[in-house]
Amino acid sequence: MPTPLPYFGEEAMWDLTSQRLHFKNGDLYGDSEGNIVLINNDTGAVDITGIGYAIRHYARWVKPGAVRVDATSSEPPVQVSVFRDDGRGTVALVLINNAATPKSVSINFTGLSVSGNWTGEQSTASGYWKPFAAPSATPFTTILPQKSVTSIGGRL
Repeated sequence: MPTPLPYFGEEAMWDLTSQRLHFKNGDLYGDSEGNIVLINNDTGAVDITGIGYAIRHYARWVKPGAVRVDATSSEPPVQVSVFRDDGRGTVALVLINNAATPKSVSINFTGLSVSGNWTGEQSTASGYWKPFAAPSATPFTTILPQKSVTSIGGRL
C-alpha cells in the first residue's frame, strides 16, 4: 500500500471551539495539516495551513476550461499534474515533491510545443508562492526542494 501523501485537505476549516469540544484540548495548531483553514476563536486569528497554500497553486495556475493531460513521474514521491488550456493557449504544471530530500526532475513534452519563457512560483516550508526562475526552453531539468509545491506555466 502506498505511503499517504502530506497534501490532503480533510476539512475546509477547523476552529478552537470545535477542537475543545471534540478532542477536549486546545491544541488547534498541533496535528492540523489536513485542515485548510484554522480559526482561533479566542484571538480571532485565521490561519491558512500548508495544504491551503498548496491548493492555491492549482487555483492560480489552472483556469476553468483547462483539461488535465496525461503526465507521469518516475519518482514515486513526486506528483505531476499537467493542464492544457487551448482557449487561453497555455499549459500549466503543478509538481509536488513529497520527499524529505530535494528531487531533480526533467520536464519533456510529447506532442506539445511551448513558446517563449516559462513562469512559475514555488512553495516550501520557508515561504509560500515565491517566484520560480523557470527555464526558457523545453525540455529542461530543475530541482524541486524537499516537501515543496512548484507551479510552472507557459504559452502553447
